[in-house]
Amino acid sequence: MNSWNAHPKCKRLDDANKVFELMEVKDVVSWNALVTGYSQIGRFDETLGLFERMREEEIELNVVTWSVVILGYVQRDLGYEALNIFKEMMLSRAEPNVITLVFVLSGCASIGALRQGKETHCYLFLCL
Repeated sequence: MNSWNAHPKCKRLDDANKVFELMEVKDVVSWNALVTGYSQIGRFDETLGLFERMREEEIELNVVTWSVVILGYVQRDLGYEALNIFKEMMLSRAEPNVITLVFVLSGCASIGALRQGKETHCYLFLCL
C-alpha cells in the first residue's frame, strides 16, 4: 500500500471506530468490519486488541474473525502464533473454510512445520 492512499483509509477507519464505539448493539458483522479494516491497513495491534475485546465480551467469533487474525500473524512471519490461533479456533469448535486453511498452510510453510502442513492439507481434502 502506498502512503498516498494509506492516510485517508486510516482516518476513515478511525472515524468508523468512533461510530462503532457509540453503537448500543454491536454484532459480529460490525466487529469483523473493524477487525478486517485494521488488518488491511497494517494496524495489526488494533486488530489484536479488537480480537481480545471480542473474546472478553463473549462475542461469538466466526470464521472471518479467526481467519483475519491468522492471516495477520502469517503476514508478519509469525507462523507459530498463527498456528496457535488456529488451534484455539479448532478447540472453540469454529469451522475453518478453505481460505482459513490456505492461511494456515502459509503459516506452516513459513516455519517449516511439515507435519502440521500435512495435517492441514488432509483436513482440507477430507473435511471440506
